[in-house]
Amino acid sequence: MPQLGRRAGWWMLTCRVLADFVVIVHGLIAAFAVVGAVAVAIGGCLRWRWVGNFWFRGVHLALVVIVAMFPLTGRLCPLTDLEQWLRLQAGETAYPGSFIGHWVHELLFIDVSPEAIAV
Repeated sequence: MPQLGRRAGWWMLTCRVLADFVVIVHGLIAAFAVVGAVAVAIGGCLRWRWVGNFWFRGVHLALVVIVAMFPLTGRLCPLTDLEQWLRLQAGETAYPGSFIGHWVHELLFIDVSPEAIAV
C-alpha cells in the first residue's frame, strides 16, 4: 500500500473514532440537561438536598441557557457541526439537521423535524 494510502486510511479511521467520541459526549451532555431538569423537579418535591447544590444548579442552568441559544439564533450546536465534519472527513455521510433530531428519529423510527425538537 502506498504511503499516501496509509496516511489517508489512518486519517479516516481517526476521524471516525473521534466522531463517535463526539456523539458519546454530546449524548452525555443532552442526558445531563434532561435528567438534571427532572431531578431538580422531583428533588424539590422530595427535598433532596443535592439538587440544591450551587455547583450542580449553576452548571445545569448554564448548560440549558447555552443549549437554548442555538435554536434561537438559527444555528446548530458546535458539537453537531464537529461530528458532521469528522464524518465527512472519514468518508461517511453526515446526517442533515441537529443531533437531537437525528437520534430521536433513529431511536423511535418517527419522522421528526429537527425544527420541531429545537423549540
